[in-house]
Amino acid sequence: MRKFYFIFLLLLIASGAAAQRQNLQAGFDTVEYREMLRIAMQTNDTDTDRWKAPQPQYFKVQYSSPEMCLHNRWDLWVNPENTIGVISTRGTVMIMGSWLENIYAAMLPATGELTFSDSVVFKYRLSDNPRAAVHAGWLIGMAHLSADMVPKIKELYAKGVKQFIISGHSQGGAISYLLRSHFAMLQEDSVLPKDIVFKSYLTAAPKPGNLYYAYDYEYLTANGWAFNVVNILDWVPESPMSMQTMDDFNKCSPFMRAKALIKKADFKMRVVGNYMYRHLTRPTYMAQERFENILGKMAYKYVLASVPGYKEPEYFKSVNYMRAGATIVLKPDDEYYRLFPDSSEDLGINHYTNAYYYLSGKMR
Repeated sequence: MRKFYFIFLLLLIASGAAAQRQNLQAGFDTVEYREMLRIAMQTNDTDTDRWKAPQPQYFKVQYSSPEMCLHNRWDLWVNPENTIGVISTRGTVMIMGSWLENIYAAMLPATGELTFSDSVVFKYRLSDNPRAAVHAGWLIGMAHLSADMVPKIKELYAKGVKQFIISGHSQGGAISYLLRSHFAMLQEDSVLPKDIVFKSYLTAAPKPGNLYYAYDYEYLTANGWAFNVVNILDWVPESPMSMQTMDDFNKCSPFMRAKALIKKADFKMRVVGNYMYRHLTRPTYMAQERFENILGKMAYKYVLASVPGYKEPEYFKSVNYMRAGATIVLKPDDEYYRLFPDSSEDLGINHYTNAYYYLSGKMR
């Protein structure tokens, strides 16, 4: 009799675990995340030569897109119960066009349009905050990928799939931030069904936009519906470079009113205040302008060679890049340093999916 109850208990536990994978719930789930890493290894197909990539356990691939635009690609996976789909976006590959997408790092408004030809205009709304801005290169990648993704989402929805995990490693994670925002607005505009549930597991994703975009993304995905997992030795989540100017502060702040406050001071304080203001603010504005010229206007010329017909947009006057969403931190142990020696000779050693897979196996 005791043996019967023991077996019954095991079956209940097993069925509970299976049910959990059939229905998405809020909160970070290590089992779900490691499955997303296994899927990312199949989607990336570039950085797993150190280890043989482990196969996904709970999902099967149903669609693999062709390469598009700046060498972006994505896979669609579905669980056997046909209840959850996974949208997995590939990271950077060792092709100039793929790296160019990262380098094209001037900011664009989070609401606007991209013109790719006289007949192709991509309208987007990733935030309702007029001060929100995002990375130009990854926005181009998102625009092309989403055009391929939306029909596939609708096809699965018609078959009863109403839950989707958005996943991506590195550049794929950066694009996945923007995809999540884009899908939310498509739901709001009734382009996608409103009852679709999205959950995001990103790995080693860089900073997707400025503080005001991050605020909106975090509000959208609050209470456990989006995560970015970061190895503390990985340099990619630290990028792109960021520079804050006075214009990046909220309007109701002493920084935005500094000039007016200095004018009200006595003569000596005005002299000192103006001197300090000029020397503290001028370098930041000059740096922002250089950033826009080099990683915006100059990079655009190379992007145009890969994306003929793309019309240069007006850039957002900011490079105040911020990380977004809930961050799950992975901290290396002694064994990690033996397997993945922290060396400047291999710039990706702490960034590869296999490094993340090793560390995620030690998560509490």
